[in-house]
Amino acid sequence: WLDVTQCYSYRKAIITFFSLTIHRHESLILGPQDELEYWKKRGARFSQIVNQVNSSEVQMTILCVKLSHSKIMKEWKETDKKITFCYNEAKDNAKFIQALETKCHSLYLDDPVNMKKSILGLLQTVRLIHSVSQFYNTSERTSALMVKITNQMIETCKDYITCRGQESIWSQDRASIKEKLTQCIMLNKVYRKTYSIVKNQPFVSGQQPFNFSENYVFGKFDAFCRRLSKIIAMFDLIDDYTGLFQKRMEGLLLGDALEEAVQRFTEIKSIVMNKPYDYLDQRNTEYESDFKSFLALTDELKDGIAETIERNFDSVWETPQGIQFLTRFEKVSEKIPLARMDEKYDRILRYCEKEVDRIIKMYKKQKDDPPVPHMFPPIAG
Repeated sequence: WLDVTQCYSYRKAIITFFSLTIHRHESLILGPQDELEYWKKRGARFSQIVNQVNSSEVQMTILCVKLSHSKIMKEWKETDKKITFCYNEAKDNAKFIQALETKCHSLYLDDPVNMKKSILGLLQTVRLIHSVSQFYNTSERTSALMVKITNQMIETCKDYITCRGQESIWSQDRASIKEKLTQCIMLNKVYRKTYSIVKNQPFVSGQQPFNFSENYVFGKFDAFCRRLSKIIAMFDLIDDYTGLFQKRMEGLLLGDALEEAVQRFTEIKSIVMNKPYDYLDQRNTEYESDFKSFLALTDELKDGIAETIERNFDSVWETPQGIQFLTRFEKVSEKIPLARMDEKYDRILRYCEKEVDRIIKMYKKQKDDPPVPHMFPPIAG
């Protein structure tokens, strides 16, 4: 009897161990393929337990316990039900996720541009699983599956942006990297839009609605895209100033003032350029801090450049050359916060009006007896 009890206790310990594996710790980057592998492994483990339970040794032990009318028999029946339930659950879930696997190939193999085409079929399959699966018919469990899809989209976007880890955001052509970042942002928009379409499609009466916490499912992707948008804004700002400095601020900033501004901008760029951290990790708070400092210092530089230009050219608007500078100021004012351009137009207009009045008065005064230019004969008048 002691051997029988020990045998049963041993079996129960194994069963309890496997039963508790359902409460697994999940990585933040797990994808749908990991979900499939989990259920395959879980199904294989419970298949082994079922085979052990059905072995002649264990069946004989159970028969002995039953004939002895032991209280353990009641516990065994409950445990046996759990074994059967967990085994069938793992087998069914593996089957459902297997059906999802073909729809997930695009998440692993395609770039964000081509991935958009497969999102509708993927989410429709998830909705079907949600409606027929006994395990995935709850909002929480299907949301967890959707999060894995989101995770894989983000990982694929990172591979796409970095050429599978071979390049950084700084080592690539600027137009190319900005296009990649934009395509990843567009993928998130298509993902959300497609989810809304699938969610609002008619469903059979009695089925659970396909509706989840959008912040839980899409929040990570949204945060990732906000990071990409900041990187694009950073690139645009750097490119804008680089172009303006190459043109010497359209000729409005010269000499020491130009050199000092270029040197200061180079120092400001170093705050965000070529740092050792992962720029694409939306959880990285170092970049957030550096980006804020970059914007603040750039604003200071802009104000300083604007003040210098305004001071150096303040008197030009009361001269004939003022009109020639308007176009230059218009171009620079698109990036640098110069004073209101309409005020400059007003000053030029007032100057022109004064000149016209002066010329009219001079004409009236001299029209009957115009002055003869120096060294001209009297008849020239």
